[in-house]
Amino acid sequence: MAQTDSPLGEVREFYDFIGDVVPDQINATGSTAATATVVAGINGIMRVHVDDGDNESSMVAGQLIYEASTGFISVEVRARVDAISDSAFSMGFTDAVTETAGAAGMPAHFNTDCSDALTTTASTGAGFVYDLHSASDAIFAWAVDGDSDHACAPANLTCAPVAATYRTYKVELHDQGCGNKAQAEFYLCGDHKKTMTSAITRGTNLTWFVAAGNRGGSEVNLDVDYIDVRASRGSSTA
Repeated sequence: MAQTDSPLGEVREFYDFIGDVVPDQINATGSTAATATVVAGINGIMRVHVDDGDNESSMVAGQLIYEASTGFISVEVRARVDAISDSAFSMGFTDAVTETAGAAGMPAHFNTDCSDALTTTASTGAGFVYDLHSASDAIFAWAVDGDSDHACAPANLTCAPVAATYRTYKVELHDQGCGNKAQAEFYLCGDHKKTMTSAITRGTNLTWFVAAGNRGGSEVNLDVDYIDVRASRGSSTA
């Protein structure tokens, strides 16, 4: 189900995937044989699937209707990956509804084997990323603004995903007023993990996204239990 307006004075999108099709508001793009489908499972599941070709990707996203200048925006995703070997995934905010297919298909990824040098195909965005190409077996926080990676990115959160185990990933963007960039906050399973000050230009149009990638010869399934997006309705600071 999707709710795009709430009685609490905020804009809200909430997807629980109770049904048999991906909601129309969600855009799905990716490489050959990359799909996003609603599958049978407890609580309802959207499966972001990547085929067994090396360096393929699949991404789902909403619309470019959010910006930090309204005061506050957040996205929380509860998700699990079926197998850690050969996998990569990312979620958060980005400035494009679709991304390039293939190795660069995720808004943020590690493009070189055994390197913690981040590659961002998003021009502006913030989120989490896990990638088998990384030298560290860990989830990272990242932010990029106008094609310039944040000084703190990638930030190693010293926590690795566990196969077939759900975790919640939450990104918040807080407006800091005219002339200042928004501040990014990162929460993993409810625990605050990282703050990035001056992270994103406050007036950039953004969408939430969830992406999965393949780094070997096995299929990758990223199961999404829910996506919860919230935003202030008006500008907090002129």
